[in-house]
Amino acid sequence: MNLETKNLTFAYNTEPVLKGICLEANPSVTALIGPNAAGKTTLLKCLCRILQGEGQILLDGKDLRTYNKDDLIRNIAYLPQEAAGDAALTVFEAVLLGRVNSLGWRVSAHDLSLTMQMLVRLGLDGLAHKTLHQISGGQKQMVAIAQAIVRMPKVLLMDEPTNSLDLKHQLELFELIRSITNDHGMTTIVAIHDLNLAARYAKNLVLMHRGNIVATGKPAEVITQDMLETVYGIRAHVSIDEKGLPQIIPISSVRNNNPGKEYDDMTITNEVPKEYMSDPVKKGVKEYWDYGSKFYDAAPGLGKEDERRLWKEVLAKAIGDAPQQVLDVGTGTAFIALVLAELGHQVTGVDFSEKMLEVARQKTAGFQETLKIFEGDVERLPFDQPSFDYVTARYVLWTLPNPEKAIREWMRVLKPGGRVVIIDGLWETKGILQHICRFNLKVYRLLKFGKHPFTDWYKKDLSLQLPHPKGVKLEEIRQYMNKAGLTDISVTNLDPIRKVQKKHMPWYLKRAFGHPTYLLVGKVS
Repeated sequence: MNLETKNLTFAYNTEPVLKGICLEANPSVTALIGPNAAGKTTLLKCLCRILQGEGQILLDGKDLRTYNKDDLIRNIAYLPQEAAGDAALTVFEAVLLGRVNSLGWRVSAHDLSLTMQMLVRLGLDGLAHKTLHQISGGQKQMVAIAQAIVRMPKVLLMDEPTNSLDLKHQLELFELIRSITNDHGMTTIVAIHDLNLAARYAKNLVLMHRGNIVATGKPAEVITQDMLETVYGIRAHVSIDEKGLPQIIPISSVRNNNPGKEYDDMTITNEVPKEYMSDPVKKGVKEYWDYGSKFYDAAPGLGKEDERRLWKEVLAKAIGDAPQQVLDVGTGTAFIALVLAELGHQVTGVDFSEKMLEVARQKTAGFQETLKIFEGDVERLPFDQPSFDYVTARYVLWTLPNPEKAIREWMRVLKPGGRVVIIDGLWETKGILQHICRFNLKVYRLLKFGKHPFTDWYKKDLSLQLPHPKGVKLEEIRQYMNKAGLTDISVTNLDPIRKVQKKHMPWYLKRAFGHPTYLLVGKVS
């Protein structure tokens, strides 16, 4: 039977897991591959209607929603990752239960014969009279597999069937799956992490990543060195054997290739960081943020889990999923640096506010291997060589005496083809309600942290020396990036993040965070 999905979506609460899946599977073995959390298990559960997704699932053109429970059981068998339990059944009885849809008051000779044949084919016949609690975890897994296959369904869905199996039994199992699939014209979809097994035994591969299908086709078409680096984050050697099948030899994680080498290769110029102290404007900016370190990113409602999830989605879209070397300039309390580290990137944070960095180091204590913090001037970075794939700058441009000069400096430390990611906006307070909310925020900080200057942003004499003391307009950001020489500039409006922030805020602060903010990405040509 042909199995097809059309725009299949599914979410746990509001977390999208499947995003418009369009899949076609014909009578043959199809391997569902992809890294952890790609959505493979969720897709299998939707295909057998354990989970109810949006969109269509068609079996030979008929919508599965029109099937009753008996029809589903008769046509589709699903093997989850978990092995059979310790029920008080013998191995033979457990496998026989796979024929439940055909069992009546009497067990037919045909059902008994099929059960024993399956035990023999899987090498379980010697365990037929043992109870489930008397056999090993791997043997229980084989029993669960036998129970699913003995039903002879039209569609067989298997989630990591080789879990707990040694190499010999993995190979024998896939030989059996392929043989039965071909003999009975079944449509078999197997979720599997072992790419070599998938390439050897599946006719087609379906590659999933972050809830999407990103590639389908013959094994040699899907499994490439570029794919493994981009999707799986590994470096590997891929060769094609005499049958035209790819064979994969993993070499290293992209992130952990020569662990720490990228940092060891960076030349940290120790004389640079303190130079800014002789500049009265930079000294004033530093003193303000030293003072503001207590309450930065600390308003009620900021940093909630759904906000962090949105930041991860936005940054994953901007930077991609393969681990990268990222420099977070003006890292402050390391909010963005932490999100990037959680996404699997190797992150370096730089800021000239010592007090901000104290907070950042406390927050990043559990990420020493993937996140390092340095003191430095973002207009003259303490790195001699182009060492980074991306530079991120969140709410930094508006604090700088010379934004274009800073962007050029960020470009200097990027590798060829690197990108600059700028997050910024206009902070100017407008309207009586917004002024009231800003005042309420100051009162909150006074009560929470003991003191707060009752002035907006920087002192007046300092504000007069900065080009954007109350934020940067979108077109101004784009203009700075263009003048610095960045190309392919894209813009993402961050209103959804602002809305989530305000959702968690008390009423007296909501309008204080109504300013427009944007994420822009530009490429070094």
